[in-house]
Amino acid sequence: MGLIDQIKDILENGPNDWKARVRDSIELTSPEGETFKAKWQKGPRDLSKKLGVFSYPKVKGNIVQDLDVNSTKYKINMFFEGAQHDVVANKFFTACKERGTWEVIHPVLGFVELQLISVRENIDPVGSGNVTAIDSQWIEPIDPSTLMTAAQLSAIIDEKIKDLNTNAAQQFADNLNQDVEAFTRALESATTKATLILDTVTKPLFDSIDALDNALTAIQQSINDVKTETTIVTDSLAGQLQQLTQLPSLGAGDGQTKGRVYSDLIGGMSAVLPTTIRQPEVARNEAAVSELCMVSAIGALAKVATVSSLNTRSQALELAELIGVIFDNATTALDAVQDEFQDEYFVNQYFSQSKTFYDLVDLTATASRYLITLAPSLKIEKRIVLDRPRAPIEIVITEYGNLGEEGENFDLFIETNKLKGNSILMLDRGVEVVIYA
Repeated sequence: MGLIDQIKDILENGPNDWKARVRDSIELTSPEGETFKAKWQKGPRDLSKKLGVFSYPKVKGNIVQDLDVNSTKYKINMFFEGAQHDVVANKFFTACKERGTWEVIHPVLGFVELQLISVRENIDPVGSGNVTAIDSQWIEPIDPSTLMTAAQLSAIIDEKIKDLNTNAAQQFADNLNQDVEAFTRALESATTKATLILDTVTKPLFDSIDALDNALTAIQQSINDVKTETTIVTDSLAGQLQQLTQLPSLGAGDGQTKGRVYSDLIGGMSAVLPTTIRQPEVARNEAAVSELCMVSAIGALAKVATVSSLNTRSQALELAELIGVIFDNATTALDAVQDEFQDEYFVNQYFSQSKTFYDLVDLTATASRYLITLAPSLKIEKRIVLDRPRAPIEIVITEYGNLGEEGENFDLFIETNKLKGNSILMLDRGVEVVIYA
């Protein structure tokens, strides 16, 4: 299996070994934003059908009508361990009184949004002195507006990205003309510009992750091999450019950071679109490369919505708005190029997003719907203007109740407020700080 196929397999199905796909712990975030991490061994999930069963006198058997399925139910048994296991377990038990759904990163199934049904804390300091076991039951609710779960919407987004990539690759091939060497070399030149922009703009997302950096380097080498052929194989080139654009979405950074990167990428690709038409076939080849990368960037940003950490409701809503803005910006830039071809023969004209426009509309709408569905389960951003000099550590204890496990609440406060040097020790009166409630 080639590198591109391996990466595609990882993107679509995860690692190809079941052991590598299993996480070493379960993570749960309460409706009010309290996060817990626990050990997990096993636990079933149950699915039952909604059946209409009709009985008739003197008729053997029943008529059964399939009315679809009930929500999936989960039994989750988790274990808090360590010197503070009893304290953490008590905090978890208290958090179970909160109203609303929980975000759960399941060790096997990944992200699911669940409603707690019941919880039992097994208090046994004699028989299990270093561990507190928690037994819990959950149900996966559907969103009342979409009639879908958040996990279902996430899976739908993945499928729509695959459809978008397929149609974008076909449109890329349809737009290209390699009848003479000059047209092929124009395609090569446009690809070189695109890969340089992709590498420069997205590098902050993968530079610190060796496996991702190595994979992208290998893809760049494959692009170099393909683009220098006498006749460029368009299917291979399209797939490689799509992977080069979308793989960084799995890299480092939160949703806002990745959103800014892909916004800059759309701007960079817009800047190299042809602005005058000297040779229609050359200009169309150049436009096709930029369009493929821009469309792929929108697909990557939709993926960001499902794989990136979002702490607050405002972050989710801002990302939903950004996806729409980037789609509008890309469409405006590509339509402007299309207008430049109006005086050319019809067969030589360039038509923007002829096979992908409705896919993009559908994808951006679905990604926005997912983020809006997710938003109520996230924290609320609260801004405070200090009325007196205060130490960050005191603010964290007052607002969050404690410093968090291994000081995570304190670290969050330092990071989100970008505190450095002496400001970590003391903040002046009048300084505005952000708290996530």
